[in-house]
Amino acid sequence: MGTTRSYACTIQTALTRLGSNVRRTSRVLLGMGARRATLVSLLLWRRVLQRLPRLQGSPQKPVAIAGAQLCPWNARRKLYQQVGNFVGSVTSPLLANIALHGLEEDLHRSLPHRQHGLDWRPTVIRYADDMVILHRDAETLQALRTRTETWLQRVGLQLKPSKTRIAHTLEPTHEQVGFDFLGFTVRQYRVSPHRSGRNGAGQPLGFKTLIRPSKTAQRRHLQRTGAVIRRHRGTHQEHLITALGPVIAGWSRYYAHVAAKATFTQMYHRVHHQLRRWARWRHPHKGYRWRMARYWRRHHGTLVFGQTRSLPRHPETPITRHAKVAGQRSPFDGDWTYWGKRLRHYAGLSPLKGKLLTAQAGRCHQCRLYFTSEDQTEIHHRDGNRSNNRWPNLTLLHRHCHDAVHGTHDKSHRIEKLHDRKRSRAVLQRQEVE
Repeated sequence: MGTTRSYACTIQTALTRLGSNVRRTSRVLLGMGARRATLVSLLLWRRVLQRLPRLQGSPQKPVAIAGAQLCPWNARRKLYQQVGNFVGSVTSPLLANIALHGLEEDLHRSLPHRQHGLDWRPTVIRYADDMVILHRDAETLQALRTRTETWLQRVGLQLKPSKTRIAHTLEPTHEQVGFDFLGFTVRQYRVSPHRSGRNGAGQPLGFKTLIRPSKTAQRRHLQRTGAVIRRHRGTHQEHLITALGPVIAGWSRYYAHVAAKATFTQMYHRVHHQLRRWARWRHPHKGYRWRMARYWRRHHGTLVFGQTRSLPRHPETPITRHAKVAGQRSPFDGDWTYWGKRLRHYAGLSPLKGKLLTAQAGRCHQCRLYFTSEDQTEIHHRDGNRSNNRWPNLTLLHRHCHDAVHGTHDKSHRIEKLHDRKRSRAVLQRQEVE
């Protein structure tokens, strides 16, 4: 997307609609919210209910609904009992991946690799049931959408019309420019040749691709922070920081790999305004300076919320560019040297070795060669004191490099030394090495 101007088709699959035979009932629904109707409440509403017109009784034949499929009245209940527990859980993306496996390959096979001297293959990005198809030609993209609908019909699925649309990433069309996907807004902007992206030959394209947090995600985040702050109006500041801190830190880390620095600053000021309202609600008869001195303090010239503990700030999260997973690598392929640098925790690799591996960029501190999945590694103490486990004293080495540092080829290596009393008698003693 950074090298071509393309059309994007955002898609979300969904189950086919289930209809039912709807009958009119003579039940009266009270305007009392979700509270269960009790005898006392019915007595209070007795005169009001007597004035309401009576509803007709149930007809003998069901009322047909256009576009609905005939099925038993309790079909939805039975369906929810079978699959409802998976909706919204960690199993839901897994089931979606199983159902939609092979869709990307089918779309790639439908088009030639090159046409008109250009790369004509589509770019397909899918996460669970959300998918984006990118292509440089609008007519070809429409044909890919039709092919996707045909493929989904074979597995009993269909596209969700409200979340399926075609838009251009640079040129304005009848809809908005760019598209939203997984909380991100992907769009291209025209810039000067000195700031534009470049193609494979190094030629400027005249535009630049930027990925930012979407407006919907920003509103949802502010609504969540506002709800947390309202729930803690009567609690201590420490409890508010404990509840609000993970919300801010988690949202910031999710968008830490895109162009979100300006968004972080804006979110910080919006949350700061919410906290000022929280303080004004708690102390309505105090002045602005008094409330600021009670709940805020200066730390290295920055205004932070909290006296003993500080609330995380959005701009404090550093922007780190995401490195795409190379090739067909998988966390289950056993390549600990690759995944140890990407993940904090990996099976078969201790957390300490994982941190050292990331800090050393995958290289041995002694020979400066890259670690491989077949290498044996050991933690080396620089000062020779194995009790000193401070971070500056630890390095990760190959096992043979570690042995070379201590002047031995094996940790169980034995050498001959003279006996203490009989100097002519040689005995084998174990050399004590780290």
